[in-house]
Amino acid sequence: MKQVFLGFGAVIVLAGVTACGGPSSPEVVVPAANNTARDGAARQQMRIIYRAEEGYKSKNDRYGTIDELVDSGDLNVNPKNDRLFKYTLSATKDTFQCVGMPVIYNTNGKTSLYIDQTGQLRGADHQGGPALASDPVITE
Repeated sequence: MKQVFLGFGAVIVLAGVTACGGPSSPEVVVPAANNTARDGAARQQMRIIYRAEEGYKSKNDRYGTIDELVDSGDLNVNPKNDRLFKYTLSATKDTFQCVGMPVIYNTNGKTSLYIDQTGQLRGADHQGGPALASDPVITE
């Protein structure tokens, strides 16, 4: 923020403008920061789905679909309604796989994610395509 003194105590505040008149650095950094935040929110959603699956399996002796997880109360919010990431889930008695990927690559995020009954969250930048079970483990 730059203050310009005009005399007699008047002050004009120029926010978001550098000395050259261009945008200041926080405005330039925002898109990358937003992608990081969106990817972080998607990672959290994947971990929530994993915990919901574990809870569902402990009560039903099998893993559930997204609709079953929501209907049972193990998942409070249906991830199918997410506008930024698309989540797909397949489940059997002993296994499940959930994939999350940005609806619009680079606008809604960059990292495609994968989690299964092992609880290991995996992901990589697949240019908007689905994550794979062989992707690197995400530890954060």
